[in-house]
Amino acid sequence: MPLRFLTRLRKGAGHYNVFYVPRYVKEFYGLRTGSYKGGVTLKDGTTAGYRISLSPHRNTFRGRVPESAGFPGSIVEVWMYPHTWMQSINIPIQSLEIRSEGPIPSFAYPDTFRTNYRQR
Repeated sequence: MPLRFLTRLRKGAGHYNVFYVPRYVKEFYGLRTGSYKGGVTLKDGTTAGYRISLSPHRNTFRGRVPESAGFPGSIVEVWMYPHTWMQSINIPIQSLEIRSEGPIPSFAYPDTFRTNYRQR
């Protein structure tokens, strides 16, 4: 059974719309940052499924959906399945180590190229 709540879409960065999760929804359902499978239902009943990304914002979460989810300023019903949570992966660049298994092999290129075309 999906959890549902009403919220207003706002224009986000790039081709995304953002919305804010009410604090009581976050606390009652025990939501975490990451992404959930879910979707958006518009006022006219149009429903579309999206992967919903949640990130921390003050004391609650900011959700992000594609721009096609609705118009900025419209009130929508957001629904998501809590059991489909996937943790967001944030790896600092300094912690990445690039190691090679050995020296990079050199390729021998011929000095001249031969073709088998007939000379006329």
